[in-house]
Parts: sequence; C-alpha cells; structure tokens
Amino acid sequence: MLPIHAGATVHEHAADNDQCSRPAVSGRPVDPSRPFIALLGGLQLAGEDPAQSFAELVGSAAGLKTVNLAAPHAGPDYYLSNPALLETAARAVLVVILLPWPGALTNPYYRVHSRRNDRVVATTPALRALFPEVELAEIHYVRHLHQVLERMDAGRHAQVARSVHNTWLLRMGEMLDRLTAPRILLSPGWPPPPSACGETDPYMVDRPLQEALRSRHAGSLKLVTPNCEAWGAGPAGDDSARMQTSCLPSQTTEAGLATRLATEIRALLAPQCSAPLQLGPAMACGQVA
Repeated sequence: MLPIHAGATVHEHAADNDQCSRPAVSGRPVDPSRPFIALLGGLQLAGEDPAQSFAELVGSAAGLKTVNLAAPHAGPDYYLSNPALLETAARAVLVVILLPWPGALTNPYYRVHSRRNDRVVATTPALRALFPEVELAEIHYVRHLHQVLERMDAGRHAQVARSVHNTWLLRMGEMLDRLTAPRILLSPGWPPPPSACGETDPYMVDRPLQEALRSRHAGSLKLVTPNCEAWGAGPAGDDSARMQTSCLPSQTTEAGLATRLATEIRALLAPQCSAPLQLGPAMACGQVA
C-alpha cells in the first residue's frame, strides 16, 4: 500500500521498463485516520506544478486534504495495473475521477503501455486484418493511430471505436467497483479548439458514453460536466501560452471548476458529517485538520 500524502502527485521513475516503472506518491504526509479526497485522472489533474495543482485548489475549496493520484495519460489500465493506487483511493471519503479518453486502454485491436497509456505497445491480428494497407508498426501513439485509421476509412474506424468504447465501459466499471466511497465523475469537456491542441480527437467521452457509465453504477455516483471551454480554453491573455502548449485549463477556469467541485463534494459528504468521518470535537464538517 502506498503512503498517503497531502496534495500528493504520482511521480514516475525514469526507467521505461514496465517492471521497473512503479508509481510513487510524494508530498506532505497525512494522518491516514483523517478524512481526505482522492483524485484520479490524467494530465489535467496531474498538472504542471504539484504545489499549485488543481487538486490543491479543490482541497482548499472543499476544506479537506487531497491525495492526487493522477498521472499523465492515465486511463483505467493505469490504475487497474497498480492496485496500490486503488487501495489508497478506496480509503478516501470521496473520489474525484476525471474521465479518461476512451482510446487510452488495451482492447481487442491494440495494447497500450501499462504506465503511459497513450503509447501503443502492440497491435493485434484483428487490427492488422481490418487495415492491411496501413503500416501500423510506424505508429507509436494512440491518438495518432486513431487519426490515421479514421482518415483511411471512417467506416472501419467506427468498428474499432465501438469496440474501444465497450472495453472502456467494462474497464471503468471494474475500477469504479473497487471504490466504495462517493465518487464524482468529472467530464473532461473536450475536445478543445483544434488550434489549441492540433487535430480534433476522432472520438471522445461524449454524453451518451458518460450516461452509459453512470447508468451501470447507481448510488453515490455524481457526474459533473464543466462548460465546454473549461479545459483548454479561457479568456484572452489568460495563461494563453501555457494552454496552447499543454492543452491544460487556464488558472481562471481551474479556480472556477474547483469551486464548483467543492460544492458537489460538500453536498455528497453532508450525510456523513457525523460519526462516519470521525472529525473530532474541534472540527466542523469539511474543515482541514
């Protein structure tokens, strides 16, 4: 089990070998008996600066410690292949999950890197048979793969997309089943404008896919959908260089989204604010220890 740290962020070891690439959590230690929020997701939650990350903004707004288990390009495969991360998240009083892009997982057509889910490790005979005219060995990234396949034949690519979506629903469901605390699914709200992040994604976490996932997991599961410009867009002059180069949300939209999330977090935790959280006599519900 990984140690728990306040505002912690998953850091990667330099080695690319799968057996040596284990996530580590660093940061300020937190008393595991105190309530904390866990955050899971990709680059938008991992952030560029852990000390001023979106996770820290959420924790400050909600009045609870945060443990940021996000990592660049992390899909469900990243967490399912690192059970210690899910064990840590399972100890949280609430879990925020930024819904990952569906393509970033192993499926019947290709296999992704266990740690960097944006990288294609191998394609399968099924994909090679479906696209015999494509030199798949020269494609190393998932988004590039889907862009090539869609340009080659949108109909055949749609067959791949359906299979990937179904796999995503199953894999996300498996991940959610391991988390018993209230969960907030944060819609990424993308794609951002093509001018900001290159070509538009061939497909994304659209509303039907979000609703399909939520319908399979009733109970303490909340879907929060920010405005479409919340990720990768913002007012003119607001962190524009940062947004254009990294496709991250601006600091203004981060702060607004953190405030909205904090409202949802407090609403979900309100029924637990008595005995289950064990906050102690000197603390009101939601206060930081």
